[in-house]
Amino acid sequence: MSLLHRLGLLQKFMILGTIGLMMSALPTYLYVSDSLQSIAAARREAEGAAPAVVLNKVVQLMQVHRACRPAC
Repeated sequence: MSLLHRLGLLQKFMILGTIGLMMSALPTYLYVSDSLQSIAAARREAEGAAPAVVLNKVVQLMQVHRACRPAC
């Protein structure tokens, strides 16, 4: 008699659930890992935005200064 015939219905469903869990574990891990990397990259970009804004303001002030210098 085969193993599946000797198991009860609960045990069969537990085996199916375990197989389903194992099949979904790797894709879930890969998705979460990729999402965390994307979040980390977005945070690094956000941290770099503040110095870029300050630098842009400095460049604008220099351009105004250059334009105003001969006229003043």
